Amino acid sequence: MSSQGEGDDADQSKTGLTGRMDTADSTDGRKPYEWKSRYDGAWRQIIFEAAYTVFVALLSMLLIYLVWRSCPAILGYKNSI
Repeated sequence: MSSQGEGDDADQSKTGLTGRMDTADSTDGRKPYEWKSRYDGAWRQIIFEAAYTVFVALLSMLLIYLVWRSCPAILGYKNSI
């Protein structure tokens, strides 16, 4: 009498941890040394999004600093230094 889990080891060795069949072809259907991106404007969009992200982060830090520095004045505290 065989248990239900006996075939699981063989199946797992073929599929690995991901649960998908591993293939030797990882070229995405391309010829060797065909490395150029298929997306023409990809770098332009990546650079734009990176600049936007840096801008938003710097603006956020500036606004946090301004609120932190002016918070005592807004609340009516006197400078004790």
